[in-house]
Amino acid sequence: MRTKFWIVFAAIGSLALHGVAQTYSTGGHRDALLTTTTLRRLIIGADAVQMRRDVDFDRVTQELEVTRYAAFLGAEVLPWLTLYGTIGQMEADVGMGTLDDGLAGSVGLQGRLWKMDIRDPAFMAGRASLRTGVEYLYAALDLGNWKALTVGVQLHYELFTESIQTTDRVPYSLGLYAGPIYSWLDGRADDALWGEDFEGSSAWGIAAGAELNISHNLLVAVGIEYVDHSTWSASLRYAF
Repeated sequence: MRTKFWIVFAAIGSLALHGVAQTYSTGGHRDALLTTTTLRRLIIGADAVQMRRDVDFDRVTQELEVTRYAAFLGAEVLPWLTLYGTIGQMEADVGMGTLDDGLAGSVGLQGRLWKMDIRDPAFMAGRASLRTGVEYLYAALDLGNWKALTVGVQLHYELFTESIQTTDRVPYSLGLYAGPIYSWLDGRADDALWGEDFEGSSAWGIAAGAELNISHNLLVAVGIEYVDHSTWSASLRYAF
């Protein structure tokens, strides 16, 4: 009787172990809960930003200077909408003292609301579009912190080297854009003897820039924003 018991126990144990080992390697189902016909684009990149803004303390206005380097990761959640995030190193100084350096990260959305292909005249063949975006950024520095929310709308025009359908020319298009932005900024500066909150003196401004598509999936861009002072940026993007 005891021998039969151990034979049955060993058989059950063998089946259980076999089932655990094979849980993710076998299966007869060909249907799935969700079906995707095409993969959305994944975008990686890098940014460099040099920012200058006026900020108000309780009794004085000072200039905030920021240098930021960040890695970029984005995903096309809809054909016209990209969700992205950045993370990187930031150094900041404000008029009455340094904020030192630290980490800064952001999340944002970029979307294209409208587009129209223009084929005539031939030398102006391209694509006009209306783009929008929103980004929230938070910086945690050694001697303070600050956060910013930026919303913008841009009129974008992309000039193609040969035709709108051509994607094998190098480079194959140049994009130019401009439009208004709203940029709210709020933060705090601290050191051993002093600490005070500050906020951006102004919020409305304008942004403009150029985007060179070196190939159909590689882009380099430069941009400028003006809110009190100028903010310069350079970006690199690669889309899979």
